[in-house]
Amino acid sequence: HSAGMVIRGERTSKTDAAPGAISGYEIHMGSDDEGTNGPGSIEGLASSTPGASVAGGWHTYEIEAAGSHIIVRMDQKITADIQDSIHTKGMIALRSAGTGSVQYRNIKFRDK
Repeated sequence: HSAGMVIRGERTSKTDAAPGAISGYEIHMGSDDEGTNGPGSIEGLASSTPGASVAGGWHTYEIEAAGSHIIVRMDQKITADIQDSIHTKGMIALRSAGTGSVQYRNIKFRDK
């Protein structure tokens, strides 16, 4: 099972994409895959910190996107830190794939 969040998303116009697909920066939150798709990673751009795991219940994620700089923290530890300016604005979307359930709580947005 995989879950996460897309920031600076937009509906994709790719002809091979699923209806309603969104492109943007995809932050993985609910997978214990190692490396590229591990918790706190950014799809295709930053692998997660070795040892990051979603086992053990609730976790706190902080995603900071300021200009081209994006930092992801899981439980106050930086798991991804990139500079990229492909997506400069867009929507925020929660995502889930596979079987099982995903729960999010206490979602807060702040403009600095």
